[in-house]
Amino acid sequence: MGGCSCKQSPLERTERKIQYWGWQKLAPSDIRVIDNFIFSKLEKYPNSMEERISFYGEAKSVMA
Repeated sequence: MGGCSCKQSPLERTERKIQYWGWQKLAPSDIRVIDNFIFSKLEKYPNSMEERISFYGEAKSVMA
């Protein structure tokens, strides 16, 4: 990752990690960031990585 990420939110930093390394390489702390974002937008928690990816897309569309 290039440049300073100090001005990015935890969600933005996690999104960047997903772009670089994919969903399967996320640390537990990154997964918590994603799950908290999903819950804040959709009021539900994912039970699997597949649900997490799906719910994340839904949550992002709610945000737009």
